[in-house]
Amino acid sequence: MLTIIGFAALAVTAVAHAGTLAIAAVRLLRRPKRPDFGDKPPAVSILRPMKGLENHLEECVATSFRLTYPRYEVIFCIEDEDDDAVPMVRRLMAAHPSVDARLIFGRERVGANPKLNNLVKGWHAAKHDWIVMSDSNALLPPDYVEGLLVRWGADTGVVSTAAAVTRPEGFAAALECAFMNALQARWVLAADSVGMGYALGKTLMYRRAALDALGGLPRLAEQAAEDIASTHVMREAGLGIRLAQQPVRQPIGRRRLAEVWQRQVRWARLRRSGLKPIYAAELLSGGALPMAIAAALTVAGAVPVAAALGFAVLWYGAETAVTAAVGWPVSWRTPFALVLRDLLLPAVWVGGWIGNRFEWRGQVMTVSPSGRRAIGAEATDG
Repeated sequence: MLTIIGFAALAVTAVAHAGTLAIAAVRLLRRPKRPDFGDKPPAVSILRPMKGLENHLEECVATSFRLTYPRYEVIFCIEDEDDDAVPMVRRLMAAHPSVDARLIFGRERVGANPKLNNLVKGWHAAKHDWIVMSDSNALLPPDYVEGLLVRWGADTGVVSTAAAVTRPEGFAAALECAFMNALQARWVLAADSVGMGYALGKTLMYRRAALDALGGLPRLAEQAAEDIASTHVMREAGLGIRLAQQPVRQPIGRRRLAEVWQRQVRWARLRRSGLKPIYAAELLSGGALPMAIAAALTVAGAVPVAAALGFAVLWYGAETAVTAAVGWPVSWRTPFALVLRDLLLPAVWVGGWIGNRFEWRGQVMTVSPSGRRAIGAEATDG
């Protein structure tokens, strides 16, 4: 009986693995749709929160000025005038005087979420009803706004984007690619393709009047993460959550293994805090369980060693092939990073359950035991 259950579990996980790979590949490789706005496309405000400098930041911020959309403004939100990013933003604004761009400073607390506290001044200052919150470390493609608006429908509450990391340097960065691209981006894109969209913090586009009618930014501060809060708010209102066809890309450069671990555990705690049923199933999303089952069947004598090894080669070979086909980074490190990711996945999953504290850009935050909100944030020296 246990052998039958093992084979059934292998079959189910293999189908899910192949299915999500196929759905994501078809989505990413098909020709993107273009919106038809007629003579007057809606004006859009893009808010980019910033704090300090990081890898490739100037290149990412520069893409704000190269969008093909005809009617947009960009507002850079920074808390302190002496922030290290300020000279770079001012230099880029001066180099692109034809783009309607502003840099605004200040703090206004709406909750424990530091990103929202930074963004609220931009929300109030935005000229237009369509507002996009866009992380500063993302490379915006020229058709960024068009790709968001084409996904908006009459019943939509928020349009978001997945994130794909690019330009990894070293093995730790390749490991981050294995987590974010081949696993996380693949699954959220596949889920969105079958009508199960989740808001993701890299990009969030709203109609201001619609969100304000639902409680505005204070509603998004009810959770530790604004994307999880957006998912709850829109679903409670009966509104749809959709992802753009393509992820935005984030160049990451060099990473340390400790940084990758800390980031994955932080995100795990956030997902566990606000999306417990989905998070509980995340352990099944990678190769850890099927590889363990294949090994157990081999030890039990039900499967030859060669067959178990062939199963692993097909599993990771398909993942590597799709990753390469859609243009995500692939190197000799990729297969090893995929295997290490799946070895770490159970530990990350457990880490998501057993802690409530995490650090984000120098702020230590604590998720309430109920998981409904962040109950505190304090500055650190890091």
